[in-house]
Amino acid sequence: MFAGVKGIGFSYSKASGNFAYLQSQAENSPGGESAKEKFWEETRNQMNPPDALASLVPEVDRLKMPAFNKSFKVVDWMEGGGYAKAVESYKAFHGQFMKFNEQFLQVQSEVPKLPTNAVLRDYPRERFALDCITEYFFQASDEESEEFALAVEDIINSVSETVEAYVNNKERYGKEYVSCTESCAGDGYCIEECRRKYCSRECPAAIQLNKDVQGYYEDYLNEFRRTADNQKKILDDLYEFSGQWFSRMESPYWSRIYAYEIQRVALSIIGNAFVAHQQGFPFTAGNECGTDCSVYANPAPFPPEKVEEKKPEGNNCPPDKKLDIGLAICSISLDCESAEFGCSAGAAFSIKKNFTNKSTTTFVGVGAEAGVGFARAEAKAGFTMTKHANGDIELGAKGELTGRVGAVGKNYEGTVTVMEGPRLESKDVIGISVF
Repeated sequence: MFAGVKGIGFSYSKASGNFAYLQSQAENSPGGESAKEKFWEETRNQMNPPDALASLVPEVDRLKMPAFNKSFKVVDWMEGGGYAKAVESYKAFHGQFMKFNEQFLQVQSEVPKLPTNAVLRDYPRERFALDCITEYFFQASDEESEEFALAVEDIINSVSETVEAYVNNKERYGKEYVSCTESCAGDGYCIEECRRKYCSRECPAAIQLNKDVQGYYEDYLNEFRRTADNQKKILDDLYEFSGQWFSRMESPYWSRIYAYEIQRVALSIIGNAFVAHQQGFPFTAGNECGTDCSVYANPAPFPPEKVEEKKPEGNNCPPDKKLDIGLAICSISLDCESAEFGCSAGAAFSIKKNFTNKSTTTFVGVGAEAGVGFARAEAKAGFTMTKHANGDIELGAKGELTGRVGAVGKNYEGTVTVMEGPRLESKDVIGISVF
């Protein structure tokens, strides 16, 4: 019987019609009792002669396909708890299936208890038919599951590409916003304008993303409803086709084994529906800029310009800088407080005028210079005499070392005087040679 309906499909109504047609052919074959008549002798006991389309009533207990409640909005499915409950229900079903599997293995290993000299009836036709039927509907359910998985894979790939594009754009908007605010130097209007520019792009992008994700979710819902309906039909057909053969097994041993086999396939079909039910989706965008994007269309009017608050200050001269102007064997050195003119060619001599304390310092000593390529070093040591603004004279000693590479270098000067004691100074030097 199963071979006769397999090529037409597994719908029970179609199978029943085909069943009656084949039976009619067998009964009208010429000659005596043919091989076809012997086969259909089994079917006459399974059909109600007045009605070839009458349903076959199974004696095996049926499992029903559960009702799967789906949220109509993806935000309710992912954030309202729908998906979490789907995962929990699948875990519960999986536990139920594993428990059944233990019982199934135990039943398969049982040995029938027979009286002495008794022989176990084999039921070869019934067992062969049930083996074919259960295997067929097991494969039919898996094929439906694979078809659903391929369809949903395309949907998930599309939604993933859409979300990835949104995230990349949002990251770019965010970087531009940070760069914009950093240039505002704390100005409130400038920062507000930076946010307006950011939201003028982020707001419509987030709304469009949510629409796209909802659209893909609805595509998935359609695929799920289709596969859930098909799996239910497969489950119903499994019981319709197997029931007629199962009811003919009067042996408690064989009927128990095949009752478990039918339920194993039924649970596999239901399990495929559970797997299809627990499909995750990306979360929707949070709409940090709100849903009314029109408020970001035009910039806010500029506020009245404020008068800057400035404190008058004199020119600042860096205390650790020194300009050295070379004039052959002589030089002029300038810093924030003084100007010094001196010459050095074995003997060293200089006069330094301090404009801050109005003092004049005369230096007499020895000096030496050395240079290699762009590098140059100069050292001087000797005695000083300083005349202060009040007419006091102060004697001391000074040692000075200057090193430059090109026009940039460092100057170190150490002095010892009666009034001030020892003092060490270092300054950055910029050297310029006039001739």
